[in-house]
Amino acid sequence: MLEAFSNFFRKLDWRIKVLYAFVGVHVGHQQLSMQYNQLYVTALGANPVELGTLNSISSVAASVMSIPSSWLANR
Repeated sequence: MLEAFSNFFRKLDWRIKVLYAFVGVHVGHQQLSMQYNQLYVTALGANPVELGTLNSISSVAASVMSIPSSWLANR
């Protein structure tokens, strides 16, 4: 199974490999602290509306960052 995955990955274009690496690092970084974000923000004194607003801003920022990231992956 590992050999089949290795062969599959070896045949991919280098741009796809870069994209996989970027997504892997990004998702790993995001998942590392995601479980503590709500606890940390509420410990700082945020109410549920402020917490929701912060999550919305975070989603918009991620969407905006995906545009140059996609362009860079294509280059």
